[in-house]
Amino acid sequence: MTLYAKWTKVEKEEQEPEEKEIENKTSNYSWWGGAGRRVSVVTQDSEKDNVLEKIKAKDEVEGTHNSAESDVSVDSVDEMRQAYDFAYEKGITTIDSYEDAAMDRPIKRNELAKMLSVFSVGLLWKEPEIWKEGCESFRDVKWQTSEMKSYIKTACELGLMGMESDWASVAKNFNPNDYVTRAQFGTTLSRLLYGDMNNLNTDWDKTYYKWYEKHLSALKINEIMTKVDWDWVDENELRWYVMLMLMRASD
Repeated sequence: MTLYAKWTKVEKEEQEPEEKEIENKTSNYSWWGGAGRRVSVVTQDSEKDNVLEKIKAKDEVEGTHNSAESDVSVDSVDEMRQAYDFAYEKGITTIDSYEDAAMDRPIKRNELAKMLSVFSVGLLWKEPEIWKEGCESFRDVKWQTSEMKSYIKTACELGLMGMESDWASVAKNFNPNDYVTRAQFGTTLSRLLYGDMNNLNTDWDKTYYKWYEKHLSALKINEIMTKVDWDWVDENELRWYVMLMLMRASD
């Protein structure tokens, strides 16, 4: 069963998105991990220092704060490399260079749709509901490539993204270029791993829990996501941290 459109070069339309998408780079192997090779992991001290300096300089120039800022250490850089190594081997990212993978950049919804689609189908053997209505009809994906449109559709058919807050109906817009917070990513990952058991299914739940709390707590209990306190949940999630969480969830 083909889950996505054939990769083709998309001709320019009358206008394009301002920012170049990271995950639009494709490869010659199956998108759920038929790479057949593994990228070597190099963690020399000089490289670690360069990465840390790059992240610090980027934050100072942009005036941004993200969920990894206070978590960047030598160990974190090691984890970045391990997370990239895992993600590239499994086809979760198709960027064939760690240096070009923008690991410290906040992840967008279209990029998360790609990573979760690959992870869900390729590693967890989830089957999209290809008959689900509305997953091909998002009003705001016109400027996405054919490849990204396919991943967005699959993420919707899996019931992971593009849904209304009741998780029962498909939304009108996907907001593909919006950044994803830790609360949003954690909730989506929890639903992928544990189904709807951590949704707010009762009036009592809705009274005493925020919409993401039970999902993030489940990830913490299972040692997948460690930083779930209130001061983290609204931070933009980073690409490398998503890869790391997926690596932990695959164990």
